[in-house]
Amino acid sequence: KTFNADFGSFIEYNFTTNYALNVSHLEFENSINLYPNPATNKFSLQGDNLENSNIEVFDVLGNKVISKLIALEHSVDFNTDNWKSGLYMVVVTKGNLRTTKKLLVY
Repeated sequence: KTFNADFGSFIEYNFTTNYALNVSHLEFENSINLYPNPATNKFSLQGDNLENSNIEVFDVLGNKVISKLIALEHSVDFNTDNWKSGLYMVVVTKGNLRTTKKLLVY
């Protein structure tokens, strides 16, 4: 979008979104819950779409902290007792669907 400035120039503002364009991607993202967030000694992922999915957790530097392949469970717990305090990215992948949840551990 271009905005006309009142001093004889213009301002151009570009933006993008991180939302999936496909309804199935949005449904997948919204069907998985992460709690509690922030977490102290453990967190859980819950959702019907966890079945046959892969869960990876990365720290803010991109280092993989843990990876789990989920077969039939609809809920999975992670122990964070030995994790450093900070921000983590929890990536859930099922086929061609993928969602990333932010997790704060303190």
